[in-house]
Amino acid sequence: MPETGLFDVAIIGGGAAGLFLCSYLRETDLRVILFEQQEILGRKLTATGNGRGNLSAVEVNADHYFYDRNDPAARGIIEKVLAGLTPNDLQRRMADLGLACTAIDGRIYPLSLQALSLQLTLRDAAFSTNIVIEQPARIVKLQAPQPGCTGYTLRTDSGASYSATCVVIAIGGPADPNLSGWQNLAELWESAGLRMGRPFAPALARLKLANPARRLAGTRVQAAVSVYDRPLDGKIIYAETGEILFTEYGLSGIPILNVAGAISPYMTQYQPELRLNFWPKRPERELEKLLHSEYVHRAERPLTEAFAGILPEKLRQYLCTLALTTVAPDKLRRKETEDEKATKWEILSRIKLGELLPDFIDEVRRLILGLTCPIIAVTDMATAQTAIGGLKLGQFSASLEAKTGSGLFVCGELLDVTGLCGGYNLHWAFASATAVARGIRRFFPDRGMREEAGIA
Repeated sequence: MPETGLFDVAIIGGGAAGLFLCSYLRETDLRVILFEQQEILGRKLTATGNGRGNLSAVEVNADHYFYDRNDPAARGIIEKVLAGLTPNDLQRRMADLGLACTAIDGRIYPLSLQALSLQLTLRDAAFSTNIVIEQPARIVKLQAPQPGCTGYTLRTDSGASYSATCVVIAIGGPADPNLSGWQNLAELWESAGLRMGRPFAPALARLKLANPARRLAGTRVQAAVSVYDRPLDGKIIYAETGEILFTEYGLSGIPILNVAGAISPYMTQYQPELRLNFWPKRPERELEKLLHSEYVHRAERPLTEAFAGILPEKLRQYLCTLALTTVAPDKLRRKETEDEKATKWEILSRIKLGELLPDFIDEVRRLILGLTCPIIAVTDMATAQTAIGGLKLGQFSASLEAKTGSGLFVCGELLDVTGLCGGYNLHWAFASATAVARGIRRFFPDRGMREEAGIA
């Protein structure tokens, strides 16, 4: 096997975390090697923020992240890592690298509003005379220092062998494997004595419902979204208000993606139920008055025109049909029998609001304030934006150095930390890389690493 000499730092993974770490190590006296199995460095970055490059948020703290609540060290480590790189620190750091940023609606983007700008900036950060880039190259074996040896041994899929004093595992997670090029390299961390915590599961993904409202597919609406661990008397797991999108199989939209992150690790334990409030952040009494006024003053109008000032057309049709099924099923069946070829919309057009008892209005009100939707699945890894689960944080110091071995660090998606939508996952990649840079600087105190944000 060819031996390539001893490097100071070997980085496994040329994604967001690995490249950002390179930005701290470049132009130092350290000899660095970066391994990336894809042919393009930071390829997944080009898709972030729907192509706009949402790299962080104006406010970032531990409450914006999902992590293993059974790991007592997890929150403390997350807080320390995030404190090492604030959103303002990140914007200054990006400016130093040549990327101007801007804040829009609480989220931070490249000024160009193009993810490509972020990818090219971080890619160029790895181009330095002291950094060797091996790509495409996949590490298939990692061996801890042996007695009499000076560092870790790494072996690639081509058979090449390398040695390094410090090793940083910065590989991406299993979500969207076409972009991430994910390979399950469990042998890497298991050989170093590291343990998986919660198994990987899709997060920030769409939801599949037991009874999807296919007629609503394509409809967008503002809603307060709450998810409970079981029907009826369940405990609330997560809640958020925002725009949701009905799909052929269920629901999408930012609040839904975040709900998926909250429930994905527990789908086998829970019977999760989603509740949608289409009257968010408004007094319920106001809704009661509007519905009562509708019932009194528009009694002669067909149901197709009912509640037009409150709900989108398709959602009105859907909720009216559900309400009729509950409080006036005989009337609905008669209308369906009269014309078996009639659509739901045509049937509703033949029923006047005044023909129905007040309990119909009560049922519509109940549905507007709390439509229940049993969840059957979170969509798979292929469509998820990121994964939840990973290595237990309690195995690491605040600089994300493994307690099992000196000089072994992990940053980015492999750790059991998953952020909400809105730039939090990229911020974690950058903050965790900064924490590792801080640890490496302590490892090599006189090797030219500058004292700057996060690594002083």
